[in-house]
Amino acid sequence: MHIDAFICDAVTVREGLLHVLGGGITILNRKEFPASLSMSIAATLAADDAGIYGVSVTVKADGSDVALDNVTGNLVARPVGSDDAAVIVPFIVTLGQTTVPVPGKYLIDITVDGQLLRTLWFRVREPPSSSVSPSSTPA
Repeated sequence: MHIDAFICDAVTVREGLLHVLGGGITILNRKEFPASLSMSIAATLAADDAGIYGVSVTVKADGSDVALDNVTGNLVARPVGSDDAAVIVPFIVTLGQTTVPVPGKYLIDITVDGQLLRTLWFRVREPPSSSVSPSSTPA
């Protein structure tokens, strides 16, 4: 079993295809804290067998075991194609209501049937200040 996943602004699934907007997030700029993540995870599960798989996605601060959010559900893997082909299941996890308390590094653990298969990371920071103020721009 294997998971490919990345963080994005938005994602949908249609006919087994992931349609992604703003994929590859590693840094989020937020002006106020606690801050909403307002992001999603685009993922595919490659399973050896058809069946039902329990998925858990946990968001936590780096170095902490305290979950800021935990999303759980089941994926149904149905065989497609030849008998020896792996079953690929695209899925989405939306973290629109998840908040982080302070700037820092955060981890997203993706577990299937109790086995940690993937950890994603991202940083949340305050927006960098501009080095050029409007009053100091040349005319």
